[in-house]
Amino acid sequence: MTRLVHNVRDIIRIYAKVKRLKDWYLDPEFVGHDNVFPKWLRELPQSLHVVYPEDGSSPYLPSSFSANLNCYHYLAVIMQHRPQIHYLTATDGNWKHHMITCHDAAKKICRIQEAILENYGLPGMMCMQRGISFTVYCVLTCVMLHLVGFPVNHDESSAK
Repeated sequence: MTRLVHNVRDIIRIYAKVKRLKDWYLDPEFVGHDNVFPKWLRELPQSLHVVYPEDGSSPYLPSSFSANLNCYHYLAVIMQHRPQIHYLTATDGNWKHHMITCHDAAKKICRIQEAILENYGLPGMMCMQRGISFTVYCVLTCVMLHLVGFPVNHDESSAK
Protein backbone atom coordinates (compact mmCIF):
# COMPACT_ATOMS: atom_id res chain seq x y z
CA MET A 1 0.00 0.00 0.00
CA THR A 2 2.83 2.34 0.89
CA ARG A 3 4.48 1.85 -2.51
CA LEU A 4 1.24 2.55 -4.31
CA VAL A 5 0.60 5.74 -2.33
CA HIS A 6 4.21 6.72 -3.02
CA ASN A 7 3.63 6.22 -6.78
CA VAL A 8 0.53 8.43 -6.68
CA ARG A 9 2.40 11.03 -4.65
CA ASP A 10 5.14 11.01 -7.30
CA ILE A 11 2.57 11.66 -10.05
CA ILE A 12 1.32 14.67 -8.11
CA ARG A 13 4.87 15.90 -7.39
CA ILE A 14 5.95 15.56 -11.01
CA TYR A 15 2.77 17.24 -12.26
CA ALA A 16 3.26 20.16 -9.86
CA LYS A 17 6.79 20.61 -11.21
CA VAL A 18 5.96 20.41 -14.94
CA LYS A 19 2.37 21.72 -15.18
CA ARG A 20 3.52 25.15 -16.36
CA LEU A 21 5.37 23.67 -19.34
CA LYS A 22 3.50 23.76 -22.64
CA ASP A 23 3.92 20.03 -23.33
CA TRP A 24 4.04 18.84 -19.69
CA TYR A 25 2.40 15.51 -20.59
CA LEU A 26 5.47 14.67 -22.74
CA ASP A 27 8.01 15.60 -20.06
CA PRO A 28 10.54 12.74 -19.80
CA GLU A 29 10.14 12.50 -16.02
CA PHE A 30 6.34 12.33 -16.28
CA VAL A 31 6.38 9.81 -19.16
CA GLY A 32 9.13 7.80 -17.44
CA HIS A 33 6.78 7.32 -14.50
CA ASP A 34 4.56 5.11 -16.73
CA ASN A 35 6.82 2.15 -15.91
CA VAL A 36 6.39 2.15 -12.11
CA PHE A 37 2.87 0.72 -12.19
CA PRO A 38 3.58 -2.58 -13.97
CA LYS A 39 6.57 -2.99 -11.65
CA TRP A 40 4.36 -2.44 -8.59
CA LEU A 41 1.91 -5.09 -9.78
CA ARG A 42 4.72 -7.60 -10.47
CA GLU A 43 6.25 -7.05 -7.02
CA LEU A 44 2.94 -7.28 -5.16
CA PRO A 45 2.91 -10.29 -2.80
CA GLN A 46 1.00 -13.21 -4.32
CA SER A 47 -1.48 -13.11 -1.44
CA LEU A 48 -2.66 -9.65 -2.61
CA HIS A 49 -3.04 -10.45 -6.33
CA VAL A 50 -6.46 -10.45 -7.92
CA VAL A 51 -6.81 -13.39 -10.29
CA TYR A 52 -8.83 -12.79 -13.47
CA PRO A 53 -10.24 -16.02 -14.97
CA GLU A 54 -9.94 -16.36 -18.73
CA ASP A 55 -13.64 -17.21 -19.06
CA GLY A 56 -14.68 -13.71 -17.97
CA SER A 57 -16.20 -14.87 -14.68
CA SER A 58 -15.72 -12.90 -11.47
CA PRO A 59 -12.11 -12.49 -10.42
CA TYR A 60 -10.87 -14.29 -7.33
CA LEU A 61 -10.49 -11.83 -4.45
CA PRO A 62 -8.37 -12.93 -1.50
CA SER A 63 -9.97 -10.14 0.59
CA SER A 64 -11.85 -6.90 0.17
CA PHE A 65 -8.63 -5.10 1.16
CA SER A 66 -6.63 -6.65 -1.69
CA ALA A 67 -9.48 -5.95 -4.12
CA ASN A 68 -9.66 -2.31 -3.08
CA LEU A 69 -5.87 -2.03 -3.21
CA ASN A 70 -5.90 -3.28 -6.80
CA CYS A 71 -8.71 -0.82 -7.68
CA TYR A 72 -6.58 2.00 -6.33
CA HIS A 73 -3.66 0.76 -8.43
CA TYR A 74 -5.70 0.71 -11.64
CA LEU A 75 -7.13 4.15 -10.94
CA ALA A 76 -3.57 5.44 -10.50
CA VAL A 77 -2.68 3.89 -13.88
CA ILE A 78 -5.56 5.84 -15.42
CA MET A 79 -4.43 9.04 -13.67
CA GLN A 80 -0.96 8.58 -15.17
CA HIS A 81 -2.00 7.79 -18.74
CA ARG A 82 -5.14 9.90 -19.23
CA PRO A 83 -3.34 13.24 -19.81
CA GLN A 84 -1.17 11.59 -22.45
CA ILE A 85 -4.28 10.37 -24.31
CA HIS A 86 -5.81 13.82 -24.35
CA TYR A 87 -2.80 15.56 -25.83
CA LEU A 88 -1.43 12.85 -28.10
CA THR A 89 -4.72 12.38 -30.00
CA ALA A 90 -4.11 15.68 -31.75
CA THR A 91 -0.48 15.02 -32.65
CA ASP A 92 0.12 11.38 -33.58
CA GLY A 93 -0.99 7.79 -33.17
CA ASN A 94 0.83 7.18 -29.87
CA TRP A 95 -2.37 7.90 -27.97
CA LYS A 96 -3.75 4.44 -28.77
CA HIS A 97 -1.28 2.66 -26.45
CA HIS A 98 -2.31 4.93 -23.58
CA MET A 99 -6.00 4.50 -24.39
CA ILE A 100 -5.70 0.71 -24.39
CA THR A 101 -3.83 0.84 -21.07
CA CYS A 102 -6.53 3.05 -19.51
CA HIS A 103 -9.37 1.02 -20.97
CA ASP A 104 -7.87 -2.22 -19.65
CA ALA A 105 -7.47 -0.64 -16.20
CA ALA A 106 -11.09 0.59 -16.29
CA LYS A 107 -12.36 -2.88 -17.21
CA LYS A 108 -10.39 -4.40 -14.35
CA ILE A 109 -11.76 -1.84 -11.89
CA CYS A 110 -15.30 -2.69 -13.01
CA ARG A 111 -14.70 -6.44 -12.69
CA ILE A 112 -13.12 -6.03 -9.26
CA GLN A 113 -15.96 -3.86 -7.99
CA GLU A 114 -18.57 -6.33 -9.30
CA ALA A 115 -16.71 -9.12 -7.48
CA ILE A 116 -16.52 -7.05 -4.29
CA LEU A 117 -20.29 -6.58 -4.35
CA GLU A 118 -20.83 -10.26 -5.12
CA ASN A 119 -18.46 -11.57 -2.41
CA TYR A 120 -18.53 -8.92 0.32
CA GLY A 121 -21.66 -6.87 -0.37
CA LEU A 122 -21.91 -3.15 0.20
CA PRO A 123 -19.74 -3.31 3.36
CA GLY A 124 -16.88 -4.51 1.11
CA MET A 125 -17.29 -1.42 -1.06
CA MET A 126 -17.31 0.77 2.01
CA CYS A 127 -13.92 -0.63 3.03
CA MET A 128 -12.18 1.29 0.24
CA GLN A 129 -8.97 2.88 1.37
CA ARG A 130 -10.40 6.28 0.42
CA GLY A 131 -14.07 5.70 1.30
CA ILE A 132 -17.19 5.21 -0.79
CA SER A 133 -16.61 8.44 -2.75
CA PHE A 134 -13.55 6.72 -4.20
CA THR A 135 -15.83 3.99 -5.56
CA VAL A 136 -18.07 6.60 -7.20
CA TYR A 137 -15.02 8.30 -8.74
CA CYS A 138 -13.73 4.94 -10.06
CA VAL A 139 -17.08 4.13 -11.63
CA LEU A 140 -17.38 7.54 -13.29
CA THR A 141 -13.82 7.30 -14.62
CA CYS A 142 -14.48 3.81 -16.00
CA VAL A 143 -17.72 4.89 -17.67
CA MET A 144 -15.94 7.83 -19.29
CA LEU A 145 -13.16 5.58 -20.59
CA HIS A 146 -15.61 2.97 -21.87
CA LEU A 147 -17.57 5.64 -23.72
CA VAL A 148 -14.45 7.19 -25.21
CA GLY A 149 -12.95 3.76 -25.92
CA PHE A 150 -16.00 2.41 -27.73
CA PRO A 151 -15.24 4.12 -31.04
CA VAL A 152 -11.60 2.97 -30.78
CA ASN A 153 -12.64 -0.65 -30.25
CA HIS A 154 -15.38 -0.37 -32.85
CA ASP A 155 -12.94 1.04 -35.44
CA GLU A 156 -10.47 -1.77 -34.77
CA SER A 157 -13.10 -4.49 -35.16
CA SER A 158 -14.51 -3.01 -38.35
CA ALA A 159 -11.00 -2.71 -39.83
CA LYS A 160 -10.39 -6.46 -39.43
